[in-house]
Amino acid sequence: MARPILVVVWAFAFLCLPTGCRKSPAPAGPSPPAASMPRFKITDAEGRVILTDKQIATYEWATHTMTLEPRVILTVRDEDERNLVCGIPFSVVADSVSCYKGKVTTSFSSFSQSCPVIDRDPIDGKEGLVRIQLGYPSRDYFRGEDPRGDDRVRKSLLSLGKLRE
Repeated sequence: MARPILVVVWAFAFLCLPTGCRKSPAPAGPSPPAASMPRFKITDAEGRVILTDKQIATYEWATHTMTLEPRVILTVRDEDERNLVCGIPFSVVADSVSCYKGKVTTSFSSFSQSCPVIDRDPIDGKEGLVRIQLGYPSRDYFRGEDPRGDDRVRKSLLSLGKLRE
């Protein structure tokens, strides 16, 4: 009876510990071509992509509302779901430069936010639209200057053909 358990423990130690549980080194060689890198993206605090220019059909500059491509939904990692009520930090990145930060939240949250906000589950929202608003639950909670008009973001979206002014 003890022998099968010993075999399983040995197999786990031999197969998993040396390679599978450590982060693999990046493959050697040239970086991917710049054309494959998104020019506009929204990332989480660790730099993981939440939304990329390839998933956006249009960006309405006046309201900072993005119309997403068909079948695209704004998602966050499963482990971040429980933090959605408090707000998950995001960064708007244009041409590899972080232009401004905010938080992704949900209409089910009772926490107010004083920064740019993406409400992932707006009560009155239409499917396929994502808006970066000031403050949550309303603009009355926003503090500071509006960073959404950053010219680097506008130029990036314009060059991609996504901008609607």
